[in-house]
Amino acid sequence: MGGRYLEHEGSYRLGDIRLPVETEYCFGRHIWGPLPYRDPLELWDRLASRLPSEGFERVRSELGNGLRNLELAYAHWARERLPPIAELAGVDPVFFEKLTLSGHNLHVGAKTRSNFSADDSMRYAAELGGQFEIGFVGVRQDYVERSGEPFERYFEVELPAGYRPIPVHPFQRRNVLKPLYAREWEAGLLVDSPTRLAARACTSLRTVH
Repeated sequence: MGGRYLEHEGSYRLGDIRLPVETEYCFGRHIWGPLPYRDPLELWDRLASRLPSEGFERVRSELGNGLRNLELAYAHWARERLPPIAELAGVDPVFFEKLTLSGHNLHVGAKTRSNFSADDSMRYAAELGGQFEIGFVGVRQDYVERSGEPFERYFEVELPAGYRPIPVHPFQRRNVLKPLYAREWEAGLLVDSPTRLAARACTSLRTVH
């Protein structure tokens, strides 16, 4: 983002818009000072005449989605109580995955879950508790290529003979697999397993413990 602006007296400028910078890190990452707009979408709309129209509304929609998810996270932690600092050394490390509230530690499009409802975020997001069960789908073994150690060494998954287990996030199982692989279900290339595995979400939504 920094590359799009001209540095001027501790701020970046785009026309008559000034974005004050308190600290600038490598790779164009910044700690911003007081910004001229409380609502990021208002700032985005001000930039409309200076940005390509292609994709503008999609990015606006993603920004709005991310803002709503941040609101959920802040509301959740307004009620949640952290353990005393002296006790944190004994806390399961996955606990700390819950504390990334203000975005993401690597990329700027944080907390955007465009196809998630508020209930989905509450169920699957690390900062909102994120405890659920991973399910499994069996793929007929002649359609599977594998390398490394077999998955079955670590988990017992109930499947008919001739199928290999694939772990599936419950959101994907409910919303993606049936429409995306409808023919494969009908042909018997995919089958469900009753096996479930308790999981907790990590900061990266698709990574679980």
